[in-house]
Amino acid sequence: AASAPAEPAEPPSRRLVAMVEPQIPQRLLDDVAQGTEVNVELGLRPDGSVGDVRITPTLPPRLRRVVEDALTQWRYEPAPQASVHRLQLVFNDAR
Repeated sequence: AASAPAEPAEPPSRRLVAMVEPQIPQRLLDDVAQGTEVNVELGLRPDGSVGDVRITPTLPPRLRRVVEDALTQWRYEPAPQASVHRLQLVFNDAR
């Protein structure tokens, strides 16, 4: 009996252990619509630190820098090899 080829195993998700919230000035939030969603890819190093941040669609440059600065301070559980973690951010005005 023939069997279907095995799907490549998805590496287990790494647990977030330290998160820094972006401190976004109101004037920068005014540049994006309420509820704007962006997709983020974090390149995670084996030690759990964030090495690379990709945000799509792009944000205004000053806002992108604030968000990237916070995301690069996040820490995940260490793992034997580098990996990519995907998440979605939603910008809400907290006034």
